[in-house]
Amino acid sequence: WELGYRFVPEHGFSLDIAGFVSEYDDLRGVVPESIEIFTDPAPGYVITHTRMVSSPSATAMGGELSARWQPSSWLRLSGFYAYLDVEYGSDGAQGANADALYYRHGMALRSELDVAQDWTMDASFHYHSPLVGLDAGGVERLDMALRWQLRSDVELALVGQSLLHEDQSEFESPGWEMGTQVERTIFAMVRWGR
Repeated sequence: WELGYRFVPEHGFSLDIAGFVSEYDDLRGVVPESIEIFTDPAPGYVITHTRMVSSPSATAMGGELSARWQPSSWLRLSGFYAYLDVEYGSDGAQGANADALYYRHGMALRSELDVAQDWTMDASFHYHSPLVGLDAGGVERLDMALRWQLRSDVELALVGQSLLHEDQSEFESPGWEMGTQVERTIFAMVRWGR
């Protein structure tokens, strides 16, 4: 089931709250058994041995709180917080899904500022807690962009992503997946269309 409510006390502000509980039956999954790393022939390769398993049931529950506020015509703010918890049934599902990965907590804050006519600067901060089932840390990320609306159908932008760290481990799972490193990125972008 799901339940949500939107509260709009005044023009330019809204607050949303939502919650859910979901029941799952007859689940299937994959459990890693072993990993082999080969370096010859170059550049090398990895073989992961896995076993298919049945996981009879699970219950997921969580919620989200989000808000939007436009205190003036040139400033827009928004943000959210989300929570998720997954419980496995006592029917053997826990063993099959002990390594199930999900973020328990997540949040984001975003601002959009009209700095001049046809120029917008936006910034967003994202955070999610460590993946449940792993020893890796949480991830925080800051993205920024300066945008110029050249015409109604053409936008030019200078964008920076993952500005807080030169590179950051976003996903690690020993013996299962290779880790994912997200690097700081700065690029120019052209968008056109109707």
